[in-house]
Order: sequence, then structure tokens, then C-alpha cells
Amino acid sequence: MTTLTGPIGLAGPLGAETASPPEPGAVRRLTCTGIEQVARAVKTFRFAPCDGYDFDYEAGQYVTVLARIDGRDIGRCFTLSSTPSRPGLALTVKRKPAGAVSTWLHDRMRVGDEIDVVGPVGYFTLASDSAASYAFIAAGSGITPVMSMARRLIDAGKGADIAFVYSAATPDDVIFDAELDAMAASGAHVRTILTRRAAPGGPAPARLNAGRLLALVPDLAVREIFVCGPEGFRSMAVDAASAAGADSGRVHTESFVIGGDADAAPGGISDPGGVSAASSATATFTVTFQRRGRVIDCPADSTVLEAAGKAGLSLPSSCTEGICGTCKSTLTGGAVDMHHQGGITPAEIDAGRFLPCCSKPTDDLVVDA
Repeated sequence: MTTLTGPIGLAGPLGAETASPPEPGAVRRLTCTGIEQVARAVKTFRFAPCDGYDFDYEAGQYVTVLARIDGRDIGRCFTLSSTPSRPGLALTVKRKPAGAVSTWLHDRMRVGDEIDVVGPVGYFTLASDSAASYAFIAAGSGITPVMSMARRLIDAGKGADIAFVYSAATPDDVIFDAELDAMAASGAHVRTILTRRAAPGGPAPARLNAGRLLALVPDLAVREIFVCGPEGFRSMAVDAASAAGADSGRVHTESFVIGGDADAAPGGISDPGGVSAASSATATFTVTFQRRGRVIDCPADSTVLEAAGKAGLSLPSSCTEGICGTCKSTLTGGAVDMHHQGGITPAEIDAGRFLPCCSKPTDDLVVDA
């Protein structure tokens, strides 16, 4: 057995010695139980918790995989492609040439190896399984969360009508190809549409656009709609839903591109709309990391995570955009201006927690790290 990770000071496997259920958000160690090639450059890695406790999550959520690569601790977010209604956990990962963790998983992960993950997190989930009809619209690796949702609905056995529209660059890039065909043939009220699959001997179909999407799913407006894919694809699908007259509250999206700001709570975390004069670009503050015994400088226009990295401090992190929560820390002194995207709850902020990856100082800081 090989333990492939060891970040953030973990000492040894999390195994039978765990006496109580893990706290929400705790690091969990998983054992790889299977690996399957599901498309060109895409593998599904199956896992089971080493501590024997259930891994509670909702269809569509993701975890942060913590890896030690070339002496550096790196975290990256991957959607759980498995579904809570079935045993085991699965991550379906596309190998990317510049992706350190995806390449590490593809090249080094073997059955019996262990990894550490944080999560689950994410709000791109089924609010309930009570809608009469659904539209899942995905491109490329964006199929992973919506496939988890589709499996969950099928397993619920309520006869929900599902239109599953999926776009991949070529037939070799279709993820879950055989399963999509099986779902469509099962009589389970599932209609799958692979938009780039050519007829035998025919030319490849044109790229999916709003007009074609509405022709494929003419009743789009009455469905609960879930969209996941690159930014341009997501915008196209949202525009199509709007043109069809869909209620915006029934259109749920997740994009590969993480960006933008979200409101933060008051207190030590300032409202992102108003940065004080003291935090102008010319100001520099100190950040004291209590447990590490280090004091570093942090310019007001730099995040705490960026300043720590420049000072040679390695903090757990993943998305760097305030969405995954991997870097969550406790602020015991000072104040920051934080622009997060759901990676931290109001209750956690009230308790003094913050996300260094999206927080800039407005005062000298003391961090319990």
C-alpha cells in the first residue's frame, strides 16, 4: 500500500484508531478501490473511506484532493461523479497536460493507494427529487456533476422525465458513453442526446448552439435545468433557457471558470463593496502566523495566501477563488476584506474564520495557523 499524500501535518493513516465520526469539513483519507478508463484521457477513480464511516454528500458536490507533488502541497477540486444512492465514492478526472494533480492521479494512483480529501462542498446540487422533469445540459468534463444527479433521480424511482444533452469534442471524448446509452435504453424516462456524435459515414454535427438546443428540448422552459461546462457553453444554455421563457430560479449553473465576487458578512470580514482608505494599494500590513512563529508583510492589494506563498509559507489551498474552503483559517486579530464565493458560511465568519485565498488585509493580522 502506498500513501500518496501527507499534507498539512498529517501523521500516518486515518484508520481504525479513529474513535468517533469525523467532523464536517475534516480531512478524510480514502483508499482507491478501482480505476476505469471511461474516455480518452479520462479515468474514474473509485474510493472507500479508510475510517469506515460513511461519506455524506449530495449529488453534484465536489471535494478537494490534497497531494504532495515534488515537495509541494497542492490541492485541486474534483466533482464526485458517484451518487449518494449507491455505495462507494468516485472521481472522474480528465488528464490535463498542465494539470499537476490530474496528471499525478493518472500516472501514480493505483488500487490500494490512499489519498486525502477535504469536503464535500458545493451548491450545484438537486434541491429535491420532486420535480416532474429535468434537463441536464453539459459539455466535456461538465458531465460529472449532472451524471451524479441523473443517477440519483433514476435510483429514486419516481419516474422523473430526464432530457440529458451532452456535448463532447469527438466520439472518443464522450465520458460515460456506454452508461448514457444504457440509461436511454432502460425505459427509465431518460432521453440522452449526444450532440457531437456523427451518423455512420456522415460529417460531424455542428457545435451546439441555443437554437439547436431548443430544437432538441422544445419543452425546456418547464424543466428544472442544470448546466455545467466552459463559460461560453454555460452562457449559451442560459440564454436558450431565457429565450424559452424558463423561470430563472429553475436554471442552475456551474462553470469551469471560477470568478466574480460574493457578499461577505460584517465583523472582522469587511463588506467587499467598500475597502477603507487605510487599505489603499500603498499600505502594507503584517500577518502573524501564531503556530508557525512567522511574521510576514502583506500589501493591501495582495491576498494573505499570495503573501504567504511569496514568503515561503505553504498553506493548504486549492481553488484560490473563495469557493472550495480548503484554505479556511481562524483570524484572531485584525480585519480583512474578503470576496468569497460560498466557500465559507456566515456562521463560520461570525466565529472568526476566513479564507486567505480571497482576503486582503485592512489591518495588521494575527492568524491561528
